[in-house]
Amino acid sequence: MSMTGGGFARNSIALRYVVEAAEAATVESLEGLFEDVPVRIHQSEVGIDRSPESSIASVITLSGQVSGLISLHASQALAGHIGRALLQAEKHEELTDPEIRDAFGELCNIIAGNIKTRCLEQLAVKMEIGIPTVIIPKEGVGVPPPTPDIAAAIIHAKVAFCPLTLYLCLSVVPRPYTDDSG
Repeated sequence: MSMTGGGFARNSIALRYVVEAAEAATVESLEGLFEDVPVRIHQSEVGIDRSPESSIASVITLSGQVSGLISLHASQALAGHIGRALLQAEKHEELTDPEIRDAFGELCNIIAGNIKTRCLEQLAVKMEIGIPTVIIPKEGVGVPPPTPDIAAAIIHAKVAFCPLTLYLCLSVVPRPYTDDSG
């Protein structure tokens, strides 16, 4: 994968490789969580100009050779199922809103970690992931749409028959990654 060239075109080409890694990481993460529930990628779109709508979102920033954000979007009902699975709660157990938010943020963190690992192993792309932030979108508050210098993609997955959306809004840094930690 070449990380030279200019602007959005370079980002779009690089994004396609990251999207493939993200698709595999998403399925792997969800199948590990829901052992007997089918998980599949329904569709991926690259080069989008909007952010997805949802009842709950978790956002993690990326830095390094790939920078930007990963956000996970779902309905409140699916977030509850995710929370029960992560917390190993009974199928019909009611979770508190903080438990659901924590679990949804953790799933985004798991997926981001798997994307980071796959990008390093398959693409030799190094990145650091931030701490997840959970957002309950409402009027004027949500995940930002991509800017013209950023490449964006949406991965639509199905968990059982519930939609789950992974949004990637990335910029590829065309210089070698340096670890300034020591």
